[in-house]
Amino acid sequence: MNIRTYLLGASLLLAACSKTIDTTPAEVTVDIPEITLPENAGGEQTATTTFTTTAPWSVETSDTKAVPEWIGVSPRSGNPGTVTLTVTAKENDTPNERTAYIHIQTGGITKSIAVTQKGDGTLPQGQSIYEVGPVRDTIIVKLRSGKDYRVDIRQGSDWVVPQYVSKGEKFDSLAFFLTLNRTMDDRTAQIRISDPKGGYESGLTILQPSAALDIHLDLGRVQLPTGGIGSDAAAQWVDSLFVAGFDNGGNLLFTRSIPQVTEQSLRFRVLPPDAFIRNFYPSARIYVVANSSDVLEGFSGTEAEFVNRKDTAATKLFGSDGVQPPLTARVYGDLRFGSNDVAVNLAHVTALVTFKVFFDPEWDATPAIDHLSIGGFSSWGYLFTAASDGQEPPRATAFNPAIEPNGNNQYLFYAYEESRLVLTVKAGGRYYQGVAPDILKRGYKYTFNMRLCEDGNCKPSSESGQLTKAAADREMTVYMKPLE
Repeated sequence: MNIRTYLLGASLLLAACSKTIDTTPAEVTVDIPEITLPENAGGEQTATTTFTTTAPWSVETSDTKAVPEWIGVSPRSGNPGTVTLTVTAKENDTPNERTAYIHIQTGGITKSIAVTQKGDGTLPQGQSIYEVGPVRDTIIVKLRSGKDYRVDIRQGSDWVVPQYVSKGEKFDSLAFFLTLNRTMDDRTAQIRISDPKGGYESGLTILQPSAALDIHLDLGRVQLPTGGIGSDAAAQWVDSLFVAGFDNGGNLLFTRSIPQVTEQSLRFRVLPPDAFIRNFYPSARIYVVANSSDVLEGFSGTEAEFVNRKDTAATKLFGSDGVQPPLTARVYGDLRFGSNDVAVNLAHVTALVTFKVFFDPEWDATPAIDHLSIGGFSSWGYLFTAASDGQEPPRATAFNPAIEPNGNNQYLFYAYEESRLVLTVKAGGRYYQGVAPDILKRGYKYTFNMRLCEDGNCKPSSESGQLTKAAADREMTVYMKPLE
């Protein structure tokens, strides 16, 4: 060997040693970590899934056994890149679901994909519990065909009726028809299905609650035109209660008369009429009337008929002659069979309204008021007049629009919720009229400053306010226009 040959060999050896060794770890990314096959209707099932690796890979499968017999995967190995696996599952002819795992191995790491196959939908052996609602219902169980099943209803035969609805080559369908539970008690059915020759036995327990509604009224604050009463003292303003519940179609679900209010009497159980019994009553309405007339106890109409009854309000107001004032509440909410807590905030059935009549300061010679009348339009149909700011009753329950002018030009009266009020004044031989907005809310005080101008063109002043239902104790100015 000459020196040239030796140096060339040494150069090649150094070049080989200087190459970079790739130590990047292998990676595998699985698109879907779980696969659930639908309920098996018979025959083989297939599914696909995708993963990506940076190194050669292989797969293995496992479940409770070392190698599951019911699942297959293709392909089972390959080169780096994006791979689509095809999963094949044999028919599951048992009622129980089963799970196997696909283990993807590459470069010393393993990622697993769970494959779950549901059972065939047949009734498993052992005990099964079905919880239903109180309405009429049907439970259908699926059985393997070709067997001589016996059905024994050990409890509940008076409200559970069994009947085969279909028989096929692979499956039979057995139905249990349940009647409406219009009793006040929950009930249980015990059923056994067996095939003595095949060693099959299954038990069914059906739990059906009562259709009764358990109502708990929680009395909150009482809203009066003269001020609110806290929940602690609310019971002192309530002698009796009448409660009516309606579904969202206005159908009467129940009524309850409570002649004396106690904690126990505010909890009661009622059963709706058969035609309107449901598992759930969305957007139901509950009306609570306190200190009402006894006529309500015989009510049996619709919601529209109830809200238009005049006897929901007593003819006395504010505790006159030892009678507590008429209070009402309307509660919106969902009801369902079983326990229902209902928060009730009562309010006086009317609003206390004050009309203050005054003349524009730019009027040179203020005339005297010759005539004054107050009119109103309400779903209740009439107003109360001649109110006072204290707790005294009005003089009459029928509205007389003619009001005697007084020295201070302030007129108080009671009006029902959302009444539209019209004030007409004759002054200086000319009639003026103003309309107050229909913003009244029961149980609150409202003041309308009815302002007259000689030419009818009153200029806005600082007296004008924004009166809303949320701020029902503020004043609002209404400009009156002359009538031609």
